Amino acid sequence: MKQRLIFGIFFALIGLLIAIGPYTLFPVCESMGTMIMKCFWTRRAELGIGLLIAILGILTILFKSPQIRLGLGIGVFLNGALALLIPTALIGVCADPHEPCRLLTLPSLSVLSGILIALALVNGILLARRSVQ
Repeated sequence: MKQRLIFGIFFALIGLLIAIGPYTLFPVCESMGTMIMKCFWTRRAELGIGLLIAILGILTILFKSPQIRLGLGIGVFLNGALALLIPTALIGVCADPHEPCRLLTLPSLSVLSGILIALALVNGILLARRSVQ
């Protein structure tokens, strides 16, 4: 119960930070007139990915079965990898090194995604170990 609660809460909180962070805590650049910046699309993609991670975290708390929680953890791991790839490789952020998205949003999303991936990996190892015993 304790492990399920701890990992589920961390997954949900990090997912919410990934979802709403680019809108509030570490905002992306403002649009330049009619031109939409790349970081705008990154912010939108991270909203969906972050909400999905938060939902997977809540489901991790609700389900008792280690096999189901292992599947949810795999989903968190893969979505964490996607959350990392969106601003770094798939969509990206602005090229100007002085823009807020490059200075704050990119590092914040990278760190949050890295922490999420590591937590999902630890959770998966603990759950796999439990199902072998």
